[in-house]
Parts: sequence; structure tokens; C-alpha cells
Amino acid sequence: MYANILVPVDGSDCSTLAFNHALSLAKALGSSLTLLTAVEDPVQYVYGLPEVGAYLPELYNDLKKSAEQTLANFEQEAQAAGLKVKTILAEHSKPEDAILDNEASFDLIVMGTHGRRGLNRMVLGSVAESVLRRSSKPHLFVREQD
Repeated sequence: MYANILVPVDGSDCSTLAFNHALSLAKALGSSLTLLTAVEDPVQYVYGLPEVGAYLPELYNDLKKSAEQTLANFEQEAQAAGLKVKTILAEHSKPEDAILDNEASFDLIVMGTHGRRGLNRMVLGSVAESVLRRSSKPHLFVREQD
């Protein structure tokens, strides 16, 4: 039923919890996992700060290296569990866009959610909610414990 599972990860405790659930589910069902992480372009966050501009390429490269290491760590753990695993590094992409752009070939998306409410959700937004509102695929959301 869920032969191909997409697992967005970012290295946070929340995404690690979701990954662990996906790992258990994939082992039980004999599914393959695809791990996805997105590297956003830092330009959008420093618009209007020209003094920061010179550091943007270095910042982006650091973000990309961190994302690659995150994927490698999760990939190694999934392989050690005997699972078939692939990775996707979505560059210059918002996480929700990267997930939605890649969801077509998956049967299930397993992702973490912080469960933010009120002002925190308004200010910080919710990748999980954005994906759920626009997706046509089944999801398993794993909420981070308070």
C-alpha cells in the first residue's frame, strides 16, 4: 500500500522523530524511503541589507553543506536498518514547495510538525499546514512533544 514513502527532513528534533516513525513503518511494510531536504536562498531574508550581500554565497554554501550532511546521516541510518533509500536535495527552494514538487511518485508523506498555535504560527508559519492544504497525497504527521 505504501511502497514509496517521502520523508522531508531538516535535522531538527521534530524531523528526526518523523524519520524514526517512517523508518519503523518502512521496515514493517517493506517500503523504500526517499529523504528530502530543501536549501532556501538566504537572499529573501536579507533583502535591503546590502552589507550582508557579500556573504550570501558563503552562507548558501554553508547551508547546502549542512543539508547534505543531514541527508547523509539519515540515509546511513536507513541503510543500516536494511532499507532501500534515496535522497533529494532541493536547492533554492522553500521546503513546502520542494515537498509538493516531488510528491507525485510517492504513496505517503511522513513529516514532523511543531504544532505551533496562535502568534507563533502566524509569525513562523507552518510547512506542514501549507503542504497539507495543497497536497493530493496521504500524510502522516508526527507532532513534536512539548
